[in-house]
Amino acid sequence: MAAEFVDYYVIFDLERSMTEKEIKKKMAEWSNMLTAQEGTTDPSNIEAKKELKENKARLREARKILFNAEKRKQYDMELDAAIRAGQVNYEKAREVKDSLERARKYFEQQRYQKAIEAAREAIDNHANTDEPYEIISRSQFMTGDYQESLETLDQGTEIYQGSQSLWWLRIRTRIRMERYEEAQTLLNQALQQFRGSSRFEAEQAYLYFHAEKPDQGKRTMEAYIQQHPSDTAYRQQMAYNLIELSNYCYRYDTESEMQLIIDQADYNRCLELISMANSIYQDDYTRSALEDVKYYGERDYDEESKVIKKTYLGVSAVMGLIGLIALMQGSGAALIFLAVAGLFLVFRRVIDKNSYLPRWQLNRDYYRGYKEAGDGWLYSLAVIPFDMVFSVLRGQ
Repeated sequence: MAAEFVDYYVIFDLERSMTEKEIKKKMAEWSNMLTAQEGTTDPSNIEAKKELKENKARLREARKILFNAEKRKQYDMELDAAIRAGQVNYEKAREVKDSLERARKYFEQQRYQKAIEAAREAIDNHANTDEPYEIISRSQFMTGDYQESLETLDQGTEIYQGSQSLWWLRIRTRIRMERYEEAQTLLNQALQQFRGSSRFEAEQAYLYFHAEKPDQGKRTMEAYIQQHPSDTAYRQQMAYNLIELSNYCYRYDTESEMQLIIDQADYNRCLELISMANSIYQDDYTRSALEDVKYYGERDYDEESKVIKKTYLGVSAVMGLIGLIALMQGSGAALIFLAVAGLFLVFRRVIDKNSYLPRWQLNRDYYRGYKEAGDGWLYSLAVIPFDMVFSVLRGQ
């Protein structure tokens, strides 16, 4: 049985007629939404975290295909063929789309205004739960109504004063808005009201890290662990918090019009946070995050560089062989062939030196469509023969 084909246009609510620029803008909105969802998802909700990770992986795969004209063209042909063959499960695609649009596991769809209306209706019907306030607040936050989001949480907390969920979200939302003094005041109250709660103890260190006081955050975390060595819940909560904080290492890159790890300092910070998370707590989620970040730190060649290196090696070998034959025959052209062989070996060395890069940089350059300007004129010169031949083969 043939494998099901994934229609990214349906999943991410895209039109096939969209230009690359329009798709990039839409995908940037999805990326921002998923990051915001992760930041306001309870770190102990492992299923939600797992779902968010899967959604982000789908987003990465869609970008690789739809941001590249050649790959998109090939994908569209394969998609049409898959549709004709009945290999596209649109019911499953809609489920994935719904999962991307859910703010939490009890969101059926990420339709914020309708979610707010439904939650308010539940309140009007005297729903005896704090859930509607959380749904309304998170929906308001996602639509940019930040002040309204805070007011909803404050109102809900007055009614459900014992709700740790609302108290936590009330503090976390203010931290994300960088209203640190307000967040600290509320956190002090929560620490008094919910004594022994690992969630709020971990939130204290999270606040320091988020406020760019990493040393204070680390000291707070280590001091608590030293004083409460058996508090596994704290370790898990703190580890997930650190992984969530690593998302801030991804910054908006104007050249690619998307969020990426842009430089080595950002990557180092990301690795440090996720390594720290694994040092205090390990499970499948934290180990997977560490494997991912280490993978992007490993050096590799991009696919084009691999092709160029193989091509230049082949050209050099052929030219060298012809040069040796010509030399044995006493031909004056021998030196030309040998010189060309040597030149292509030099070009290959230049490509090798400038293409063996960390995968985060290869990823960045892929979406930018060019290598870092620092590669210099020598690299640009070295790829000219390949670009010329490739353009001819494509009929340009």
